[in-house]
Amino acid sequence: MSQTVRRMNLTQRAPRLPKPVVESSFRLLYVVAMKHCRKCNIGFTPTDHQLRKRDYICPACNSAFQAEYKRSRKAAGNPVKGGKASTEWWEQYRKAYYADPENRRRVAANQRRYRNDPALRMKHEARWQASRALKSGKLKRQPCSQCGKLKTEMHHPDYYKPLEIMWLCRPCHRQLHQQSKGQP
Repeated sequence: MSQTVRRMNLTQRAPRLPKPVVESSFRLLYVVAMKHCRKCNIGFTPTDHQLRKRDYICPACNSAFQAEYKRSRKAAGNPVKGGKASTEWWEQYRKAYYADPENRRRVAANQRRYRNDPALRMKHEARWQASRALKSGKLKRQPCSQCGKLKTEMHHPDYYKPLEIMWLCRPCHRQLHQQSKGQP
């Protein structure tokens, strides 16, 4: 069984390997034994990730597996990469979803409830006015009022005052809503 030498930065998390052969101020040299692919049983040098996971698949078997995976996803109509479904897939999904009369009834009931409930209507109006003010430049996006992060969302403490908003990052916004609902 042959052995190869692999270099690793000191800042990286070290896989479970034998003790260093040579130690310097910047790099450690490890002796890494050849491993055998669990699919084709051919010897190869595993990557650091494979050493940490103890999952040994040679590059040829891995690329064949990835190609088959993409082919099966595409045949099933699912997204191949990026995690987002295509517009064609969503159109098919919506057609199938709304073809069911129970789904159509439930959606129509929710829309009627939303249209007839004054509190929900007021929330919608406040959000709409605030988003229009932001787009027109009357409101300026500001950092989170609690932690200072730059990526923020609008929070309305009072829907009767649609342009008086608090700027919160998502974690702080969620925490505020949990506290208002009485959750820890």
